[in-house]
Amino acid sequence: MKRRAFILTEILTGMMLQVMFAVVLCSAFYMILNFSTSAQQGFAANDKGQMVIAYFDSRIRNAGLGMWKCHGSADVRASLVSITALQDTNLCLPVAIVSSDDNGHETVSHDISHDNRTGVYSGNVVTLLYAHKDTNEITSESGNPPVRLILITDNLQSKTVTNAERSTRNNFQLIDNKGNYNISSYTSSNFFKGGNNENIRNYAVMESSGIPVYTSYNRRADNSDWVNLQAPSAAGVTVYPMSEMLNLECQKLYVRKDANGYNFVFQELNSSGSWGKFYYHTKDILDLYMTLDTRPAVPIFELRVLVSEGFNEQGTTTKPKDWPGRWKNTGFDQYKVHVSKAAWKLYNLVPQFH
Repeated sequence: MKRRAFILTEILTGMMLQVMFAVVLCSAFYMILNFSTSAQQGFAANDKGQMVIAYFDSRIRNAGLGMWKCHGSADVRASLVSITALQDTNLCLPVAIVSSDDNGHETVSHDISHDNRTGVYSGNVVTLLYAHKDTNEITSESGNPPVRLILITDNLQSKTVTNAERSTRNNFQLIDNKGNYNISSYTSSNFFKGGNNENIRNYAVMESSGIPVYTSYNRRADNSDWVNLQAPSAAGVTVYPMSEMLNLECQKLYVRKDANGYNFVFQELNSSGSWGKFYYHTKDILDLYMTLDTRPAVPIFELRVLVSEGFNEQGTTTKPKDWPGRWKNTGFDQYKVHVSKAAWKLYNLVPQFH
């Protein structure tokens, strides 16, 4: 039987079809790979934004807690008058939002963005003054149960302390005090560290009292430990039995650009009452935008986090519609970006702003 061979045209046509099929497969593979990479970058950026939100959440909810007798930022500053970093009149504590300059937060200005007509604060740097339960309650080195930071008086009656109490001493004990431990040896607690009233870690707030007080202790001749409280003024602060001492802390939160890129960082007050070094928290955070609306009965705090998803290899990025903050055309536009959002009602701020 006579067989017919393939001519050159048929061979070339078949090869072209195979090449086209291979190109289609490679293109599809590249698109899938590119989509997968983009999706992973988006998920990672969302996770980073949520990490920042979670850090805010554990602090912003307790901003102003235990300071309900401080009506306005001036009262808050007066109660902590020895802490120099908090005496800036532009800081509307307990939640002070300010705006920074454009050089990567290497210097942070205190030019507050506050619309007096609308009662709305906005900016990209926030200072939070907040309280929380002492997570390192005094524990015994001998294995005894933890000592709760709950105060009682010798006669189980309320007592008013003033700004002179540090020298005259007053009679408060911790509810678990049985005379068999030394407060100063239980260093796991934030309180009773010694030092002066410039260290915010030596201050406490009690929800029933409403004003911060300075804490110290006194070991008596009978080896019993007594807690001493000092109020910020001669007007005094009433302390009720069974009041729990809550830690008072203050942090400044913002984004910093340096050799490590854009990062969300925070600063804490040092023992001298000034801002200490900054700590890195989350990388690839380009900026923050925060607003505090004091017009409602309960102030509302909103946070937006601008997160980098990586370099934009397709060109330049335009400012997202859901990003009201600043936009650097020579900085942010080189990244693909993601915006994370969160909002809180701040019930503890009602006395300060209403």
